[in-house]
Amino acid sequence: MKDLIKKLPFIRDWVKKLNNLNERSDWVERQLKILPEKSSLLDAGCGDQRYRRYCSHLLYKGQDFGKYRIDEKK
Repeated sequence: MKDLIKKLPFIRDWVKKLNNLNERSDWVERQLKILPEKSSLLDAGCGDQRYRRYCSHLLYKGQDFGKYRIDEKK
């Protein structure tokens, strides 16, 4: 299947549209790119900061709300 997708780019685009996460990610990327340079952005609940790479022109701050765990080794 992967070889077929490489040979036929229109299939790649079609397969990509089958997953809503891809559509959402593309939308977020487009919105981030149109924000004015040096705008402040707080990415609340950012997890692994998957969209940070589109924010080089912004003042990006990421904050995740993961559960705090005490280091058992100490």
